[in-house]
Amino acid sequence: MRQIAAIEINAIVKELQEVVGSYLKKFYDLGDNSYRLLFSSTAGNKIIYIKLTQAMNLTNIVEEVEEPTNFAKGVRKRLLGRKLKRIDQRYSDRIVIFEFEGEPGYKLIVEMFGKGNMIITDSEYNIEILSNSLHQKERALAPHVIYQFPPSIKVDIDNMQEPQVTEIINTVMKSKERIIKELSRSVDIGPVYLEDVLIRSGVDPKSKGVDLKLEKSVIRNMVSFFRQLKAPKPVAYLKNGEFVDYAIVPIEKYKECEAKNYETVSKALEAFYLESRTKLDKNDDEVREKQANLDKQLKLIEELTLTEKQDAEKGHKVMSNMHQINEIINYINEKRRVTVEELNEKFHIKVKSLDLKNKLLTIEIE
Repeated sequence: MRQIAAIEINAIVKELQEVVGSYLKKFYDLGDNSYRLLFSSTAGNKIIYIKLTQAMNLTNIVEEVEEPTNFAKGVRKRLLGRKLKRIDQRYSDRIVIFEFEGEPGYKLIVEMFGKGNMIITDSEYNIEILSNSLHQKERALAPHVIYQFPPSIKVDIDNMQEPQVTEIINTVMKSKERIIKELSRSVDIGPVYLEDVLIRSGVDPKSKGVDLKLEKSVIRNMVSFFRQLKAPKPVAYLKNGEFVDYAIVPIEKYKECEAKNYETVSKALEAFYLESRTKLDKNDDEVREKQANLDKQLKLIEELTLTEKQDAEKGHKVMSNMHQINEIINYINEKRRVTVEELNEKFHIKVKSLDLKNKLLTIEIE
């Protein structure tokens, strides 16, 4: 499975903002660098699934968990019951920071590159615990050490405009390196997307920077690409019924594949990694049946979520018109005998039916 790209993390972090303000109630180490975080608020529960280097998304899947690991115990000791204050991506890096309220200002830092890492520091970035220690010449990660961020390109993905893109392309045109490699040094948005920009510009992704002649076309397509990111259109691609890749915007090289669109990046990631998360064996009929049942459950959850949203909207409409509804009820109680036509004329609201005997009033609210 491929690693998650920086711009995909950017889109995910925006989706996860709905969790900010919730309290961390449960944390599970699922093994194989996978974790599940359950947040709770008055609006309900939200579950974030994290697979280091690959996925970070809202989920409805709940895997079975064995005894908590030492790392899980350490996270629970420090973070359970704490309110999530902020979720941020560091520049355009594959690093996400969950910041919690209260002393000592705990931060849960998730590194989605290399082998991946999950680190808890205090407000001064002193490391308390981490999932994977790292000892390199340029960077060391271990308990009681100050956390060091890796070197960053510092690209503002949300505000990339033509001047910045032009500067990047002009630099690439002077390089004898492959275009993809050189572009990655300046704007690490992920090879799938860089390749797509070049293909759409009529440029061979395998060519070298000095061979780049259609710089205006590349600039135009890259600016257009960053504009698309403001309204992602998550899609997963299938070939012969098998998932081959996913993206947050349509990808040209997959135009011959079956495309399955999703409302959110979380749902696209959930679908793409569903098989590996549920450890299914395609040759096992019993497991196929379980897969079908799981699919039905996920569909039911989606339907219930939609119903909940629609009911909330209806409730909001009722509350916003409550004053007028009370006036109608009071008027009926005073008059005792009243018609639908009379109510419509007096209150300028669509009364559909009135049953005085059974005390039933039906009103249509736009």
